[in-house]
Formats: sequence, C-alpha cells, structure tokens
Amino acid sequence: MDRPTSIEDIQQSLERAKDLIKQITDKVSSISETIHIMTQDRRISKSVSDGDYIIGIPRVMICLQDNSPEDRMVINFLKDVREKGVKLPSFMVQSSPTGNKKSYSEIVNRLLGHLRKYGNNLMFISLKIHKLPEILEIEKTIVIGKRFALRATSFIQKIRDSTFNIVEDKSEFGGGKLIFSVIESIKNYQDTMAIELTISSSLAHDIEKLAELFKLFTLVVS
Repeated sequence: MDRPTSIEDIQQSLERAKDLIKQITDKVSSISETIHIMTQDRRISKSVSDGDYIIGIPRVMICLQDNSPEDRMVINFLKDVREKGVKLPSFMVQSSPTGNKKSYSEIVNRLLGHLRKYGNNLMFISLKIHKLPEILEIEKTIVIGKRFALRATSFIQKIRDSTFNIVEDKSEFGGGKLIFSVIESIKNYQDTMAIELTISSSLAHDIEKLAELFKLFTLVVS
C-alpha cells in the first residue's frame, strides 16, 4: 500500500518545483540577454557598413547629429581626414530626427556595444553645432554643457586650458535628452565619462580649427 502523502512530502515537491521554475526562468533570461546582445551587434554592424559608426581611437566617442549643412560638413570632414590615415576619435551619427526616442535608443545601443567590445574606459562627447550669438560666433566658441555631465571634471579643465574660447552653461545650449539618456545608461560603468559640447557655426566652417578641436579630444583623455 502506498504511503500517505505527508505535509513534508508536499513541501519538498513544492521546493523542487520552485527550483525547476527558477532554472527555467534563469535559462530564458540568459537566452533573452543573448538575443538582445546579438541584435545590438547586428545593428552596430549595419551602422558600421552604413558609415554611421566609425571606429577610431576607441577611448573617445563623438556623437554628431545630421540635421543641418554644418552637421554634414563636420561629418564629411571626419570621414575625409580618416581616409587619409589621421588618427581620430571614434564617432557615430544620430541620423534619426532629434527628439525621437528611437534615435536615443539607437545611440545608447551602439554605445553599450562599443563598451562591451573596447572596455569601459571611455569619454562620450555629444557634439552639437549651433548658430550662437554674434560675439560667440566671432570667437569661434565651444560651449560646455554642465547640466548633465558624468565624471567629466578633468576633461572640462583640460578644455578650459586650451586655446579655444570657452563658455559654460547650465541649460541654454546643452543638457538635452540624448546626453541624459546616455548618462543614465552608462553611469554604473566604472571609468565612463560623458559630456555635451556645442560649437559655434563659425568654428564648424574653419577646417584648421576643426582639426585642432578633434586633436584636442584625442589628447585630453590620454
């Protein structure tokens, strides 16, 4: 005759069932994470082939918008200089309309893939180009956005010490949703830094100053 099922037997069965469910859940979670990483990598590979994500010096990542003739001029400058063998920061292009949540996700996904491949020691620079007040245009100015910045104190000081005309602001020119999204995504990665810079339209039109600026970006994190 079968032994009657006791409370202890039921509890043991429940524990085994809980362990089995946990194993299945962990496996599904692992598979989901693997699929997510593979999807990120495919998108990154497509971005590389499209020219929207260029690997240069891995420790510096510049993010540029593609919304104006000045934006495209700077993007083309970087591509042309890179083809000549000059060492430049890595850069990616935000080609979707600004303010589009999808565009922020694309940038963040590329950046996380970059960190996974090249390590966490990285400076991310969101670089904007704007027509600034006349006095700032004359001086070919760089505006440092300080509203949202991540571990960028040393970088800011080195920019201040450069020959460029520097202005700092709290939110007038910088502090948009992209840099906020990036910081929220990478703030727990040790040694990552992030900042938003805005350069005057006049600086974007000066090829020599542009070359000097991107050289500065490679030096301030060395």
